[in-house]
Amino acid sequence: MAWTLWAISALVIASMIVAHPLVRSMTPGYHEAVANWWARQTVYTGPAGFNYLPIFLPFFGLFARFPLVVCEILWRGVAFVGLGFGL
Repeated sequence: MAWTLWAISALVIASMIVAHPLVRSMTPGYHEAVANWWARQTVYTGPAGFNYLPIFLPFFGLFARFPLVVCEILWRGVAFVGLGFGL
């Protein structure tokens, strides 16, 4: 039953992303930071911008190569799995 609830939650999140990919999303800032990192420009633009350690950039860069909706689903899926392992 727990696996079913977990899967339903993941499907609901994925469907929300497909319907409106940029609502409640921080990933445009991540994409910009990864692009700046590869261009050897500053990734930190202030308190409202990218606020993570630099080690985050190569990890998210693996997802940033995909189209926006695919990136969002994969990124949140990995976060969902990480949350599950943490619990």
